[in-house]
Amino acid sequence: MLLSQGGEFSVLLLGAALAVGILASADGQLLVLVVTLSMMATPLLARLGRGVEQRAERSGVVPVEAVPEATRALRDHVVIAGFGRVGTAVAASLEAAGVPFIAVDLNPHTIARAQARGRPVYYGDATRPEILDALRVERARAVVVAIDNAKAALTLVAFLTYLFPELGIYARAYDDAHAAELEKAGAQTVVPELVATGVKLAGSILET
Repeated sequence: MLLSQGGEFSVLLLGAALAVGILASADGQLLVLVVTLSMMATPLLARLGRGVEQRAERSGVVPVEAVPEATRALRDHVVIAGFGRVGTAVAASLEAAGVPFIAVDLNPHTIARAQARGRPVYYGDATRPEILDALRVERARAVVVAIDNAKAALTLVAFLTYLFPELGIYARAYDDAHAAELEKAGAQTVVPELVATGVKLAGSILET
């Protein structure tokens, strides 16, 4: 969809064609107008294309609500919200220690890669109550908040603290200000954005 529009070079070529008489004036002006309108439509086409791509990608991943048999027996497990670099590092440490976990993410590529390796990672928005219910958070040992969105992470920590006051909540912080907000919202352990963030979060869980 991003290849469908013209560009500045098209306008230059049309101007040169008009100058040497290859194109009639009326035709040239019409083509310049078409190219200009197509350039103006680029942001809309880009947004539309991303939406189509995301819907197509989501059709190939399994939402966590669709696999109750995979979560029904979960108990004393760790829920990982966000399976990027930090969430992956947490999962690796938990696997090495033999601690069961389940993770959710919103990136279909991330989910597909994790599932190809046999990891229990599913599509889902951890800030939604029905997703938390599907993850059996009420029976979880802890929740790791590693969402790649500072505002959503803060919302999730506050929500979990309100619903499950005894639950261990471990969060990744982007900076000191974000860390202070997460602690105030109820996170038990907050680790700054560092290379070893995932390992530190997993270590904190295993020590409890």
